[in-house]
Amino acid sequence: MVAAGAVVTKDVDPYAIVAGNPARVIRQRFSAALAQRLHRLAWWDWDHDRLRAALPDFRQLSIEAFLEKYELTAVQGGSKAYQPQRDASQMSRPKTRQPRDRSEQAARS
Repeated sequence: MVAAGAVVTKDVDPYAIVAGNPARVIRQRFSAALAQRLHRLAWWDWDHDRLRAALPDFRQLSIEAFLEKYELTAVQGGSKAYQPQRDASQMSRPKTRQPRDRSEQAARS
């Protein structure tokens, strides 16, 4: 995390919190072990469907519980083989672009 107004002049370690001018490490956001687990999980490389399916867990679970749940999924199926389980309420609707204003809607008619 980079504090508002911080001037970062060199690389910052993952999960470090920096502030100041020049930016200095204030503290680590997670323990080294937890940071390594997050790095191995690489959730930022997940496709949109997988991220969308995991969103409630991102919001509700502790970081430890999230890692326990999704490290197991990654080991069992690998990141490419992941298939989120969906019920009818989670099925995506076809995406249609809505016109921004009436003039654009008229131009399409």
